[in-house]
Amino acid sequence: MKTDSFISMFEFERHGIRKLDIPIIQRDYAQGRPDQVAKRIRENFLGVLHRALTDGDQVSLDFVYGEITGGVMTPLDGQQRLTTLFLLHWYIAARAGVRGGDSEVLQRFTYETRYSSRDFCAKLVAQCPTFPIERLSEWIRDQSWFFGAWRHDPTIQSMLVVLDDLHDLFRGSDCVAAWQRLVHREAPSVVLHVLPINDMGLTDDLYIKMNSRGKPLTKFEYFKANFEKTIREASPDQ
Repeated sequence: MKTDSFISMFEFERHGIRKLDIPIIQRDYAQGRPDQVAKRIRENFLGVLHRALTDGDQVSLDFVYGEITGGVMTPLDGQQRLTTLFLLHWYIAARAGVRGGDSEVLQRFTYETRYSSRDFCAKLVAQCPTFPIERLSEWIRDQSWFFGAWRHDPTIQSMLVVLDDLHDLFRGSDCVAAWQRLVHREAPSVVLHVLPINDMGLTDDLYIKMNSRGKPLTKFEYFKANFEKTIREASPDQ
């Protein structure tokens, strides 16, 4: 098991991954939903990422696992975190004026929950907005490449909410320094652990049970995530 940044996940020599594909069986991206529970979870999560990139303290996002076939990783668990990391990297790279290099890895992140979500991600990574921008979602919606039908795609709308929140959080931050912390080879500020299920003996049945498309997170799932976080913080030596 290796500790990776989002960028180093795509180093083929480490995991055999060239592309990350969120499959159609996954539910829509949920972290930008307007309900109060999702809002609280989103604010907490983005706050953790912001502190990691501005204070320099490393944060671990735990395990991400999925099937790797022909260089393509299909996540079984971690879709929400990976999508937020994709949006974070795009935003910080755009604010920092990064072109090419590590930012090109974002082209290898695809979203198959809906074809519109996939196309939106592909269009987004090709954009080089000029800042300052007051409200990022409005700028995106005003672009010629943004299709009106995308306003009805829950994943895209959720992504726009998260991008606005990222923009508010990092509005006064040094995004050049934040980008360097994100992609640092030896000590990135945000890390995760990649586990291929090919080596774990998991089945397609488990995949389907855990990822019923369109099924929202339950209150218990939110409680469980927060409870486990509290236990880890209260028991640092365990």
